[in-house]
Amino acid sequence: QRLQLTKGRKHFNIIPSTFVLPAELGEFYAQASRDRGPWIVKPASSSRGRGIYLITHPSQLPHGDQMVVQRYISNPLLVDGFKFDLRLYVVVTSFDPLRVYLYEEGLTRYATERYTNSRHHLGNEFMHLTNY
Repeated sequence: QRLQLTKGRKHFNIIPSTFVLPAELGEFYAQASRDRGPWIVKPASSSRGRGIYLITHPSQLPHGDQMVVQRYISNPLLVDGFKFDLRLYVVVTSFDPLRVYLYEEGLTRYATERYTNSRHHLGNEFMHLTNY
């Protein structure tokens, strides 16, 4: 957000609006009142996609739990109609001069059902999540 403010949104608008709850609950409510969503909810201290779900209104959130809420990207890149993600392993050992090492192996993970941005399918985790 800092770079968006100093250098301009158009250059750094690559990360969806993200809120850590409950600390940023007020900011999330303000944003959600301007933007209907959907939003993706990710619980703290979880892995492999457990507990991740989509919502369309803040009233669907549990109260007091620690979580990350992020604007859901409803027009993602697709491979043959399926959502996917890339898991690459990178180590940055220096910033000046920049020195980055990329491990030669990585993962490509795919959702198991073809993607549609219909709100009717927001509960279908097999369409929206690539976790295993």
